[in-house]
Amino acid sequence: MRLDFLNEFIVLYDLLNFHEAANRLHVSKSTLSKHITALEAEVGATLFERSPNLFPTPAGEYFYDEAVMANEVFKHAAEKCSEISKRFPRFLRIGCLSGIEDESMALVKQTINQIQGRTSKKIILLELSLSPDRLFSDLVAGRRDFVLFPTLGDPSTVIEQFNLPDLESMLIVDEPVTILVDPKDRLAKVGKLGISDIATKEISIKMGRYNKTKPHVVIDLFSTYRLSPKIRLDTNDDMELSYLTPSKPNQIQVIPKSILAHSAGSCINTIPKELDDGEIRYKTYGFYKRNRDYQLFTRFREELGEVTPVVLD
Repeated sequence: MRLDFLNEFIVLYDLLNFHEAANRLHVSKSTLSKHITALEAEVGATLFERSPNLFPTPAGEYFYDEAVMANEVFKHAAEKCSEISKRFPRFLRIGCLSGIEDESMALVKQTINQIQGRTSKKIILLELSLSPDRLFSDLVAGRRDFVLFPTLGDPSTVIEQFNLPDLESMLIVDEPVTILVDPKDRLAKVGKLGISDIATKEISIKMGRYNKTKPHVVIDLFSTYRLSPKIRLDTNDDMELSYLTPSKPNQIQVIPKSILAHSAGSCINTIPKELDDGEIRYKTYGFYKRNRDYQLFTRFREELGEVTPVVLD
Protein backbone atom coordinates (compact mmCIF):
# COMPACT_ATOMS: atom_id res chain seq x y z
CA MET A 1 0.00 0.00 0.00
CA ARG A 2 1.36 3.38 -1.02
CA LEU A 3 1.70 5.81 1.87
CA ASP A 4 0.90 8.78 -0.35
CA PHE A 5 -2.47 7.19 -1.21
CA LEU A 6 -3.11 6.73 2.50
CA ASN A 7 -2.34 10.38 3.18
CA GLU A 8 -4.59 11.46 0.31
CA PHE A 9 -7.43 9.39 1.77
CA ILE A 10 -7.03 11.13 5.16
CA VAL A 11 -7.13 14.60 3.58
CA LEU A 12 -10.18 13.72 1.46
CA TYR A 13 -11.97 12.28 4.51
CA ASP A 14 -11.33 15.50 6.47
CA LEU A 15 -12.54 17.81 3.68
CA LEU A 16 -15.16 15.60 1.97
CA ASN A 17 -14.59 17.52 -1.24
CA PHE A 18 -12.47 16.26 -4.15
CA HIS A 19 -11.70 19.75 -5.48
CA GLU A 20 -10.54 21.16 -2.13
CA ALA A 21 -8.57 18.02 -1.27
CA ALA A 22 -6.85 18.03 -4.66
CA ASN A 23 -5.82 21.67 -4.19
CA ARG A 24 -4.40 20.99 -0.74
CA LEU A 25 -2.50 17.96 -2.03
CA HIS A 26 -1.28 19.79 -5.16
CA VAL A 27 -2.64 17.12 -7.51
CA SER A 28 -5.41 17.20 -10.10
CA LYS A 29 -8.94 16.18 -9.16
CA SER A 30 -8.85 13.28 -11.64
CA THR A 31 -5.51 12.03 -10.25
CA LEU A 32 -6.87 12.09 -6.70
CA SER A 33 -9.99 10.21 -7.82
CA LYS A 34 -7.87 7.51 -9.50
CA HIS A 35 -5.72 7.12 -6.37
CA ILE A 36 -8.76 6.70 -4.09
CA THR A 37 -10.27 4.16 -6.49
CA ALA A 38 -6.97 2.23 -6.49
CA LEU A 39 -6.89 2.32 -2.68
CA GLU A 40 -10.46 1.01 -2.49
CA ALA A 41 -9.51 -1.83 -4.84
CA GLU A 42 -6.54 -2.70 -2.64
CA VAL A 43 -8.52 -2.80 0.64
CA GLY A 44 -11.46 -4.53 -1.06
CA ALA A 45 -14.12 -2.07 0.09
CA THR A 46 -15.79 1.15 -0.98
CA LEU A 47 -14.52 3.93 1.27
CA PHE A 48 -16.67 6.82 0.00
CA GLU A 49 -20.16 7.19 -1.40
CA ARG A 50 -19.84 9.70 -4.20
CA SER A 51 -23.45 10.57 -5.06
CA PRO A 52 -25.24 12.84 -4.50
CA ASN A 53 -22.70 14.11 -1.92
CA LEU A 54 -19.34 12.70 -0.88
CA PHE A 55 -19.44 10.93 2.48
CA PRO A 56 -17.57 7.98 4.02
CA THR A 57 -19.02 4.51 4.17
CA PRO A 58 -18.92 2.51 7.44
CA ALA A 59 -15.81 0.79 6.03
CA GLY A 60 -14.38 4.23 5.26
CA GLU A 61 -15.00 5.45 8.81
CA TYR A 62 -13.22 2.43 10.26
CA PHE A 63 -10.37 2.70 7.76
CA TYR A 64 -9.90 6.40 8.61
CA ASP A 65 -9.11 5.67 12.27
CA GLU A 66 -6.67 2.94 11.25
CA ALA A 67 -5.11 5.12 8.54
CA VAL A 68 -4.47 8.02 10.93
CA MET A 69 -2.88 5.61 13.40
CA ALA A 70 -0.76 4.01 10.66
CA ASN A 71 0.34 7.46 9.43
CA GLU A 72 1.42 8.47 12.94
CA VAL A 73 3.30 5.19 13.38
CA PHE A 74 5.13 5.81 10.10
CA LYS A 75 6.08 9.39 11.05
CA HIS A 76 7.37 8.24 14.43
CA ALA A 77 9.34 5.41 12.83
CA ALA A 78 10.81 7.80 10.24
CA GLU A 79 11.91 10.23 12.96
CA LYS A 80 13.54 7.46 14.98
CA CYS A 81 15.30 6.08 11.90
CA SER A 82 16.64 9.55 11.10
CA GLU A 83 17.89 9.93 14.67
CA ILE A 84 19.56 6.52 14.60
CA SER A 85 21.13 7.27 11.23
CA LYS A 86 22.71 10.44 12.62
CA ARG A 87 24.01 8.63 15.69
CA PHE A 88 25.13 5.51 13.85
CA PRO A 89 25.91 6.50 10.23
CA ARG A 90 26.83 3.86 7.66
CA PHE A 91 30.07 5.62 6.77
CA LEU A 92 32.87 7.37 8.57
CA ARG A 93 34.02 10.29 6.42
CA ILE A 94 37.61 11.42 6.84
CA GLY A 95 38.75 14.59 5.10
CA CYS A 96 42.25 15.82 4.31
CA LEU A 97 43.92 18.45 2.17
CA SER A 98 44.59 17.20 -1.32
CA GLY A 99 48.17 16.09 -1.77
CA ILE A 100 48.88 14.65 1.68
CA GLU A 101 51.08 11.58 1.30
CA ASP A 102 53.20 11.25 4.40
CA GLU A 103 53.49 9.69 7.82
CA SER A 104 50.14 11.01 9.06
CA MET A 105 48.27 9.67 6.04
CA ALA A 106 50.05 6.32 6.36
CA LEU A 107 48.88 6.00 9.96
CA VAL A 108 45.30 6.92 9.08
CA LYS A 109 45.24 4.47 6.17
CA GLN A 110 46.68 1.76 8.41
CA THR A 111 43.86 2.30 10.92
CA ILE A 112 41.24 2.37 8.16
CA ASN A 113 42.52 -0.90 6.73
CA GLN A 114 42.45 -2.57 10.15
CA ILE A 115 38.81 -1.62 10.74
CA GLN A 116 37.76 -2.16 7.14
CA GLY A 117 39.36 -5.62 7.15
CA ARG A 118 36.81 -6.83 9.70
CA THR A 119 33.85 -6.30 7.37
CA SER A 120 33.04 -6.93 3.71
CA LYS A 121 31.28 -3.56 3.44
CA LYS A 122 33.03 -0.27 2.74
CA ILE A 123 32.43 1.74 5.90
CA ILE A 124 35.18 4.38 5.85
CA LEU A 125 35.56 6.98 3.11
CA LEU A 126 38.73 9.05 2.65
CA GLU A 127 37.89 12.31 0.88
CA LEU A 128 40.17 15.07 -0.41
CA SER A 129 39.65 18.82 -0.37
CA LEU A 130 41.62 21.69 -1.90
CA SER A 131 40.43 24.29 0.61
CA PRO A 132 41.03 24.44 4.40
CA ASP A 133 37.83 26.52 4.74
CA ARG A 134 35.81 23.85 2.93
CA LEU A 135 37.45 21.12 4.99
CA PHE A 136 36.33 22.64 8.28
CA SER A 137 32.92 23.86 7.08
CA ASP A 138 32.18 20.26 6.05
CA LEU A 139 33.32 19.09 9.48
CA VAL A 140 31.00 21.53 11.28
CA ALA A 141 28.07 20.68 8.97
CA GLY A 142 28.49 16.96 9.63
CA ARG A 143 29.65 16.12 6.10
CA ARG A 144 32.99 15.04 7.59
CA ASP A 145 33.61 13.21 10.85
CA PHE A 146 37.37 13.69 11.13
CA VAL A 147 39.86 15.87 9.26
CA LEU A 148 43.64 15.90 9.03
CA PHE A 149 45.21 19.33 9.07
CA PRO A 150 48.90 20.40 9.21
CA THR A 151 50.16 23.36 11.20
CA LEU A 152 53.36 24.78 12.62
CA GLY A 153 51.57 25.98 15.72
CA ASP A 154 49.28 24.80 18.46
CA PRO A 155 45.92 23.23 17.45
CA SER A 156 44.15 25.98 19.41
CA THR A 157 45.40 28.51 16.84
CA VAL A 158 43.70 26.49 14.08
CA ILE A 159 40.46 26.34 16.08
CA GLU A 160 40.61 30.10 16.67
CA GLN A 161 41.54 30.83 13.05
CA PHE A 162 38.44 29.07 11.74
CA ASN A 163 36.26 30.10 14.72
CA LEU A 164 35.43 26.51 15.68
CA PRO A 165 35.11 26.35 19.50
CA ASP A 166 33.34 22.96 19.48
CA LEU A 167 36.27 21.10 17.92
CA GLU A 168 38.71 18.80 19.65
CA SER A 169 42.03 17.55 18.29
CA MET A 170 44.57 14.76 18.55
CA LEU A 171 48.20 14.94 17.46
CA ILE A 172 49.01 12.47 14.68
CA VAL A 173 52.60 13.33 13.65
CA ASP A 174 55.22 15.74 15.00
CA GLU A 175 58.23 16.12 12.71
CA PRO A 176 61.04 18.49 11.72
CA VAL A 177 60.91 20.89 8.81
CA THR A 178 63.29 20.13 5.92
CA ILE A 179 64.53 22.61 3.31
CA LEU A 180 65.34 21.46 -0.22
CA VAL A 181 67.95 23.58 -2.00
CA ASP A 182 69.67 23.43 -5.37
CA PRO A 183 73.17 21.84 -5.20
CA LYS A 184 74.62 24.96 -6.88
CA ASP A 185 73.05 27.32 -4.39
CA ARG A 186 75.35 28.81 -1.74
CA LEU A 187 73.02 27.41 0.94
CA ALA A 188 74.00 23.89 -0.10
CA LYS A 189 77.42 24.51 1.48
CA VAL A 190 76.01 25.85 4.73
CA GLY A 191 75.45 23.52 7.68
CA LYS A 192 72.07 24.11 9.29
CA LEU A 193 70.05 26.94 7.83
CA GLY A 194 68.54 29.86 9.69
CA ILE A 195 65.16 31.42 8.94
CA SER A 196 66.89 34.55 7.63
CA ASP A 197 68.85 32.41 5.14
CA ILE A 198 65.78 30.97 3.47
CA ALA A 199 63.68 34.14 3.72
CA THR A 200 65.79 35.65 0.91
CA LYS A 201 64.83 32.85 -1.48
CA GLU A 202 61.78 32.27 -3.62
CA ILE A 203 59.84 29.42 -2.02
CA SER A 204 58.35 26.96 -4.46
CA ILE A 205 55.25 25.13 -3.25
CA LYS A 206 54.24 22.33 -5.58
CA MET A 207 50.78 21.03 -4.81
CA GLY A 208 51.07 17.45 -5.96
CA ARG A 209 50.70 13.95 -4.64
CA TYR A 210 54.11 13.71 -3.00
CA ASN A 211 54.20 17.15 -1.43
CA LYS A 212 51.77 18.01 1.32
CA THR A 213 53.27 21.43 2.10
CA LYS A 214 50.45 23.97 2.08
CA PRO A 215 50.77 27.76 1.63
CA HIS A 216 49.25 28.56 5.02
CA VAL A 217 51.91 26.42 6.74
CA VAL A 218 54.81 28.21 5.07
CA ILE A 219 53.26 31.65 5.58
CA ASP A 220 52.73 30.90 9.28
CA LEU A 221 56.37 29.82 9.61
CA PHE A 222 57.71 33.14 8.38
CA SER A 223 55.05 35.38 9.93
CA THR A 224 56.25 34.18 13.35
CA TYR A 225 59.54 35.92 12.56
CA ARG A 226 57.82 38.89 10.87
CA LEU A 227 59.25 37.90 7.50
CA SER A 228 57.41 37.87 4.17
CA PRO A 229 59.26 35.74 1.62
CA LYS A 230 58.25 35.45 -2.00
CA ILE A 231 56.11 32.34 -2.51
CA ARG A 232 55.48 30.69 -5.85
CA LEU A 233 52.64 28.15 -6.19
CA ASP A 234 52.96 25.42 -8.78
CA THR A 235 49.83 23.27 -9.20
CA ASN A 236 51.35 20.96 -11.80
CA ASP A 237 50.36 17.46 -10.68
CA ASP A 238 53.43 15.73 -12.09
CA MET A 239 53.53 12.24 -10.66
CA GLU A 240 57.25 11.80 -11.29
CA LEU A 241 59.23 11.55 -8.10
CA SER A 242 61.67 14.20 -9.31
CA TYR A 243 58.72 16.47 -8.61
CA LEU A 244 60.47 17.63 -5.42
CA THR A 245 63.15 19.42 -7.41
CA PRO A 246 62.92 23.24 -7.25
CA SER A 247 62.15 24.73 -10.65
CA LYS A 248 64.83 27.44 -10.53
CA PRO A 249 68.30 27.66 -8.92
CA ASN A 250 67.17 30.43 -6.59
CA GLN A 251 64.15 28.50 -5.38
CA ILE A 252 63.83 26.33 -2.29
CA GLN A 253 61.12 24.10 -0.90
CA VAL A 254 59.91 23.85 2.70
CA ILE A 255 58.59 20.37 3.40
CA PRO A 256 57.92 18.02 6.31
CA LYS A 257 60.84 15.66 6.78
CA SER A 258 58.77 12.50 6.30
CA ILE A 259 58.00 13.53 2.74
CA LEU A 260 61.52 12.35 1.85
CA ALA A 261 60.52 8.79 2.74
CA HIS A 262 57.87 9.00 0.03
CA SER A 263 60.21 10.43 -2.59
CA ALA A 264 62.18 7.18 -2.92
CA GLY A 265 65.54 8.87 -3.45
CA SER A 266 64.17 11.23 -6.08
CA CYS A 267 65.84 14.29 -4.56
CA ILE A 268 69.05 13.68 -6.49
CA ASN A 269 68.92 17.25 -7.84
CA THR A 270 68.39 18.82 -4.44
CA ILE A 271 70.12 18.93 -1.08
CA PRO A 272 67.92 18.45 2.02
CA LYS A 273 68.93 20.85 4.80
CA GLU A 274 67.89 21.16 8.42
CA LEU A 275 66.89 24.36 10.19
CA ASP A 276 69.01 25.43 13.13
CA ASP A 277 65.85 26.21 15.09
CA GLY A 278 64.81 22.83 16.44
CA GLU A 279 61.63 24.34 17.88
CA ILE A 280 60.12 24.67 14.42
CA ARG A 281 58.11 21.50 14.04
CA TYR A 282 55.62 20.46 11.41
CA LYS A 283 52.58 18.94 13.15
CA THR A 284 49.56 17.20 11.68
CA TYR A 285 46.46 17.01 13.86
CA GLY A 286 43.19 15.20 13.56
CA PHE A 287 40.20 17.44 14.30
CA TYR A 288 36.68 16.31 15.18
CA LYS A 289 33.52 17.70 16.77
CA ARG A 290 33.09 17.43 20.49
CA ASN A 291 30.65 14.72 21.69
CA ARG A 292 31.07 12.76 18.46
CA ASP A 293 30.51 9.42 20.15
CA TYR A 294 28.88 6.99 17.75
CA GLN A 295 30.40 3.52 17.62
CA LEU A 296 32.29 3.60 14.30
CA PHE A 297 33.91 6.96 15.01
CA THR A 298 34.86 5.97 18.56
CA ARG A 299 36.47 2.78 17.27
CA PHE A 300 38.45 4.70 14.64
CA ARG A 301 39.65 7.34 17.10
CA GLU A 302 40.66 4.77 19.72
CA GLU A 303 42.57 2.58 17.26
CA LEU A 304 44.30 5.59 15.71
CA GLY A 305 45.19 6.72 19.23
CA GLU A 306 46.96 3.41 19.83
CA VAL A 307 49.56 4.20 17.12
CA THR A 308 49.79 7.98 17.53
CA PRO A 309 51.26 10.43 18.12
CA VAL A 310 54.42 9.67 16.19
CA VAL A 311 57.36 11.99 16.90
CA LEU A 312 60.05 12.01 14.21
CA ASP A 313 63.61 13.34 14.60
